Amino acid sequence: MRIGWALESIAPKPSDRLLEIGCGQGVAVAAVCEGLTSGTILAIDRSATMIAAARRRNQDPEREGKATFAAMALADMTFGSQRFDKVFAINVNLFWRDAARELAIVRTVLAPRGRLHLIFEPPTVAQVERIAKETAVRLEVGGFSNAVVRKGTGTAARLIHISAA
Repeated sequence: MRIGWALESIAPKPSDRLLEIGCGQGVAVAAVCEGLTSGTILAIDRSATMIAAARRRNQDPEREGKATFAAMALADMTFGSQRFDKVFAINVNLFWRDAARELAIVRTVLAPRGRLHLIFEPPTVAQVERIAKETAVRLEVGGFSNAVVRKGTGTAARLIHISAA
């Protein structure tokens, strides 16, 4: 449910250039690639084990040039002139803690009118408000303005989507 809700919130377009930070086993990559036509996704994770699993899951999209993978932390990546329409992370706790260095990197790799999307699923509903507020403050301090917070309802009550430009 978390991945579906996250992707509904991010709303990738068929031509989007996306960056997923902390892709894990590549579940979101697989779902995104189903809708890509001319778009691409770069998925990174600091765990080589997770990247290997993501590549196995996404062999066809990788072969088709829709998906690429890197076993590396965001802070260690070199992007060159590569720019992304949407950068997203699902349950990457770094972003509601201290991510000043990483947020600076995200600002440089976002294309004009690009957006950062952060999705969290805290262990309890009681943590939703605190994590949403702390993340919005961190984004503002990190140079992102006008953070939009969307909270899940019903069975998705623990889900948070925060986007900013």
